[in-house]
Amino acid sequence: EGGKAVALVCQVMKLGAKDSSGRASPEATSEIVELPCTAIIPAISQAPVLDFAAGTKIASARGAIVVNAEAQTGEPDVFAGGDAVHGPSSVVQAIADGRAFAEAFAKRVGISISTCASTEKNVSSAANLAKKAIRTNAAPIPTLAADKRTGFDLVHGCLSAEAAQAEASRCLECDKLCNICVTVCPNRANQAYRVGPLALNLPRYQVKDGGLIQIDATELYIAQAIQTFNLADSCNECGNCQTFCPSAGAPYQDKPRIWLDREGFEEGKGDRFHFHRVGDAIELEACLDGQLHRLKMDGGIADYVGPFLSAKLDTTSGTFSQVSLGAGASDGAELSLEKCGLMVALFAASKVLPL
Repeated sequence: EGGKAVALVCQVMKLGAKDSSGRASPEATSEIVELPCTAIIPAISQAPVLDFAAGTKIASARGAIVVNAEAQTGEPDVFAGGDAVHGPSSVVQAIADGRAFAEAFAKRVGISISTCASTEKNVSSAANLAKKAIRTNAAPIPTLAADKRTGFDLVHGCLSAEAAQAEASRCLECDKLCNICVTVCPNRANQAYRVGPLALNLPRYQVKDGGLIQIDATELYIAQAIQTFNLADSCNECGNCQTFCPSAGAPYQDKPRIWLDREGFEEGKGDRFHFHRVGDAIELEACLDGQLHRLKMDGGIADYVGPFLSAKLDTTSGTFSQVSLGAGASDGAELSLEKCGLMVALFAASKVLPL
């Protein structure tokens, strides 16, 4: 009004249906509100201005600078990183780009960059779980008083060394042990079990003239000792574990779903597993990609039967023997024992189940 801004007119939005990623999309409503103001500063997204690169070897694609693995552009002495390369990203990504540039440049001029000493800590599972049960507030950020914000001094200051160490100690070390989905499940459907470290060399074969020729192998390596499975018999799919998952997962859907009830396993959907006893041995059945697999463990010997392959595995040495071809595989087909490896890794869950 009168050539000056007096209000910002806004249309109120609401959260609509969730998309495939589980994120609710905003939808417009008929409600309109006005926010009184004296100035409006548009600040919607950012994009690099690349006109300086005209006539150089600096290439761009989709509005971003193209670099190699060392953050170097087409010009030998020009490096780039951050949002100018990746688009809207994170501070962590920008720091990683800066490190890649520093290492590449140091190597070029013959400077050796020393790496930090290992900070690996041996924290017991009990101590880690106890730590997760105690709320520790974040260290307060030093802030410049409102009447002092008249120059170029930082409004938000830096933590002291002691405060920074205290803040770092709040890390729950989820890469070692998370278990949040286990603790928040009201039905105790998410359960933890110990496995590994497990390393298996899983052969891949090609069917030729009714026989098998090994073509290569894949590695299965599990370093994290504590894993989680979902006991489908007890799960009502309330989604509580999805709400609390710190990595935006949905444990009741993402974790291996194990059935104790035979009928539930047979009528279930998607990939699923079923443990039961066969004499003194334990057998694990799995429906994976719609096909049935069986793994019977007797001592340290795993006897695997899949839709096209069967084999024995010595779990102590990690060696396969008696690998044979079943019916139905066409000539030239490539077959793998990866599903066998998955079932071996999951077999440790039988120790916490009432079998």
